[in-house]
Amino acid sequence: MNDDSSKMDTVAEEYLYGRINYERRSDDPAATWDFKLETVLQLLNRRGNPHWQYPIIHVAGTKGKGSVVSMIAGILAASGYRVGVYYSPHLEIVRERIVVDGEMIRANDFCALVESFRCDVAEIDRQSRERNELHPPSFFEIMTAAAFDYFAQRDVDVAVVEVGMGGRLDSTNVCRPVLTVITNIGIDHQRQLGATRPLIAAEKAGIIKPGVAVICGVQGGKPAEVIADVARRHNATVFWLGQEFNVRAASVKPQTEEPTTFHTWGIVGKQYDLPNCVTSLLGSHQASNAAIATAAAQWLSHHHWNITDETIRSGLRNVRLLGRFQLVEGTPPVVLDIAHNEISVRAFVRTLLERFGPGRDGRTLIFSASSDKRILRMLKLLLPHFDRVILTRIVSNPRGCELLALQRLCEEVLSQWTHADGPLPAIEAASDSKQAWEIAHQSSQPSTCIAVTGSAFLIGEMLPVAREWATRQRPFVEQSSNIE
Repeated sequence: MNDDSSKMDTVAEEYLYGRINYERRSDDPAATWDFKLETVLQLLNRRGNPHWQYPIIHVAGTKGKGSVVSMIAGILAASGYRVGVYYSPHLEIVRERIVVDGEMIRANDFCALVESFRCDVAEIDRQSRERNELHPPSFFEIMTAAAFDYFAQRDVDVAVVEVGMGGRLDSTNVCRPVLTVITNIGIDHQRQLGATRPLIAAEKAGIIKPGVAVICGVQGGKPAEVIADVARRHNATVFWLGQEFNVRAASVKPQTEEPTTFHTWGIVGKQYDLPNCVTSLLGSHQASNAAIATAAAQWLSHHHWNITDETIRSGLRNVRLLGRFQLVEGTPPVVLDIAHNEISVRAFVRTLLERFGPGRDGRTLIFSASSDKRILRMLKLLLPHFDRVILTRIVSNPRGCELLALQRLCEEVLSQWTHADGPLPAIEAASDSKQAWEIAHQSSQPSTCIAVTGSAFLIGEMLPVAREWATRQRPFVEQSSNIE
């Protein structure tokens, strides 16, 4: 990023981060979480309702929604459509959230876009103070309205929109989608969405609209019953993974760079079979995500979108997404993954074993997490697969868990360690991501790996550290495109 771009990003980000930002809000019992749609609706109404000017595919879920969004967008782009994508959250810079034709919004365009909303935001602030009918626009509400407006300015053919949190009261839920996607349901954001999977499912199902089809990756149990009930009340047809469409992932040889290969088949509008399909995103769970994206593409194809088997294959094969079991080549190899709840940590561990085998000798984990996560459960899943653990702090977000608290949670896990679990992993501490990286590399064995996981915010801090390290390694290591 050049200096001018950096300055423009800083100006826009300072304004946005000056607003209420629930992604960065600390877990304060006194804090209120007030989610409504009226404010973002008024912002959009003042711009002429740009979100009505193009078709939208709306994607929710506890985990995998970012991957599914990228896959659907990749398929649509390969099919010749101009595609806008709205991601949440970002990893390094806020502009990552708004993408058109595979390129995030440029710094000068983003600065001008944010600046153009200042008057509207100020007017709603005034109304909030005088009449208390609306709350002041938050960071995410302004970002969402700005993304919808930018997509209209760029005359996109379609937008693929990722829900930020939940669904029912998420700012993105003002859209009128042509297709709805729900990837899966797990425990996360309990304070805002509820403490059980059925309650969370009800919030995710809040994006279902009357008569709009749903592609759903939830398989059985109470969450599926909740989604099915909401869909029935809205007269919305649901296509279920494991029923209307299916997937089988091919096995992967450990310590290879084989892509994720799978076979998906079923009925989504018509009989369909797609064998020997490949996605560049690693992990058997990505086969399920790819099947969901393929089912969405097949539904669109059946409804006169110009999508073919070849464009589906091309879109999945070429998809790129930072922080999803992302390999940083070098010695030792490093894996960056944004896993931050039980469902994603389980997928991460499964992929780790698929790619590097079951042994843990010399294997190092760099870990941190937000304080409002189920950290103890995450550590119980992770620690048995590592010989060494380096705990660190997330410095970019006040929700980051303090080092002392992380150390106590590790001690609690290790207090229940048994002889069958093997030797206790060594636990170390680092003040920040850069120090954790340096400590990990000082004594790691070249034949094993370093894994960094626990939070999207941690990966956002680690990416520039990894990029700098990869640059220094270039005389010795042929770099791939994994660090972009």
